[in-house]
Amino acid sequence: MKSVIRTNKVIPYLDYAMIDKKYDILCLETSQKYIKNGARIIDAPLLNKGVKSVLFENGRRFYVLLEHKADNLSVMKNVLSDTEYGSSISIIQINSNTMK
Repeated sequence: MKSVIRTNKVIPYLDYAMIDKKYDILCLETSQKYIKNGARIIDAPLLNKGVKSVLFENGRRFYVLLEHKADNLSVMKNVLSDTEYGSSISIIQINSNTMK
């Protein structure tokens, strides 16, 4: 007796324009081998109530997803400038379609 296996094939559609309209994605990367006291630096962005997610890509880079606001980048730079190792961290704003 031969059995038939059926699976659902999901073809996701992500509206990147809508994601970019609603959220800001900031990429933070250190020039060091790793982010020293990483937990503290990650906690600094969490002081901002607009933060929705933090994703570590590796020891040198992580991403912060925030509700869209015109001043998110400058606020994040100010928050990190107050941390001990903030001067070794670069911050850039990226589009959601680069996260594929």
